[in-house]
Amino acid sequence: MDLIGLPSNELSPHLPLITATLQLWQNLLNVTGGDLSRPKCAVAPLTYNFTPTRYGDASVKLFTIDETPGQIELQPFNQAEFLTILRRLGPEAAERYLGLHLNVNCTWTFEFHKRKDQMDKMARRITDAAMKRH
Repeated sequence: MDLIGLPSNELSPHLPLITATLQLWQNLLNVTGGDLSRPKCAVAPLTYNFTPTRYGDASVKLFTIDETPGQIELQPFNQAEFLTILRRLGPEAAERYLGLHLNVNCTWTFEFHKRKDQMDKMARRITDAAMKRH
């Protein structure tokens, strides 16, 4: 869900709409025989502030979780269960999608470091291997 089309860029006034939309998806999944895996769910609201510069362009600052308080709570389809609070991700957080770690702010920083560490470990194993070459 994109907050650009909403009247303000603040998170808290839109939490009921976001919650209702996610709750609807969970209910639709359940009615069709599925279920929303709430432990795997994460919410990453991108709220931001544009600051015009003297050159006519603007800089963008993405707000952190601390700067945009609020949480999303979903009611499981089984009404006897307690509300589930979904994890919040900040703009610098990286989640794994289809085997890749993509940061919420659309950078590959975490993925780069993860792959670099993998290559370093593989290179060390190869150089430390007890192999003789003839």
